[in-house]
Amino acid sequence: MCRAHEMFPSEEKLRTDPSLDRTIINYTRTEMFFSIVSVMLMMMGFLFSIYTFRNPRYMFKRLAAGIHFLSCSSVVVVMEVVINSIHYEKAHIPFVHPKSAIYYYGFSFWLGWCVFACNLISSLAFLLYSKKRKGDKAPTEEMAMADEPTIIGR
Repeated sequence: MCRAHEMFPSEEKLRTDPSLDRTIINYTRTEMFFSIVSVMLMMMGFLFSIYTFRNPRYMFKRLAAGIHFLSCSSVVVVMEVVINSIHYEKAHIPFVHPKSAIYYYGFSFWLGWCVFACNLISSLAFLLYSKKRKGDKAPTEEMAMADEPTIIGR
């Protein structure tokens, strides 16, 4: 049954309510925090990816690959925390998961793994196609000059 959770209950409420467990509250806080971080990293990755199409320098593509990889990693953290919280509830809170109960991961869990795979593929694609294109390999003269090393100094 879905219901609202209080993320920062008082000490009195933690002592009196048997359905509240400090570890589960910490798991839930971690899930929420890393979910928000994942969404922000996905938005940054999307914006950096769009920017690489407007300005195709290799370092912007590598930056987009790195952001996609960080997003992929944060999604894995969320999925692992969800798995561990379910195992903890099953082992320590019997009224949430009775012994005879059958549980399964729902649609959103498998969608999370699909998001992980898409971010990993995006990261690898941007990383593999982020080569310097110098001289006659560059599509235009301007892009060839942009990828040339710049000597700062005298």
